[in-house]
Amino acid sequence: VENLPKVVAPVTSATPEKIDPWKGRTLIAPPEATAASALELPEVARFTLKNGLQVIAIQDRSLPVTTLQLAVKAGKRHVPRAQVGLAEFAAQTMTRGTKLRNAARIAREVEAVGGELQVSASLEATLFSCKSMSRDSRTCLTVLADIVTNIGSIDIVLGEVDR
Repeated sequence: VENLPKVVAPVTSATPEKIDPWKGRTLIAPPEATAASALELPEVARFTLKNGLQVIAIQDRSLPVTTLQLAVKAGKRHVPRAQVGLAEFAAQTMTRGTKLRNAARIAREVEAVGGELQVSASLEATLFSCKSMSRDSRTCLTVLADIVTNIGSIDIVLGEVDR
């Protein structure tokens, strides 16, 4: 290393200057700041049905869409360490069929109204959700009720795993 010559680039007037590509251009001015305004949130209605189901309803009529969501207090943190992944597996199999509907029928009914059905497991709960146009909310309500109350046979689930 000691025998190698040191290379130093000479500084000359030929060294190019950095060019500012924005120099002389008119840039878009930012919008004027406005005063802070109060955030208006929709009213939250809370009540309990005769069967003990706690309901939280939030009404927003700005779009003709209804989202129904049921949260069951059984999530990932409730699963023993030796069975990690069980909550997600159980959630994903909930739409695989019930005593009244097979997976294809569930999908067909929800898709026929342009709806969206989802079941997922969070840390605290398993969430059942269905979204559709408000005029078709009965379809979501019917399918969600079926999935939650008429859980299919374990054979349906195991059949999916075997494939």
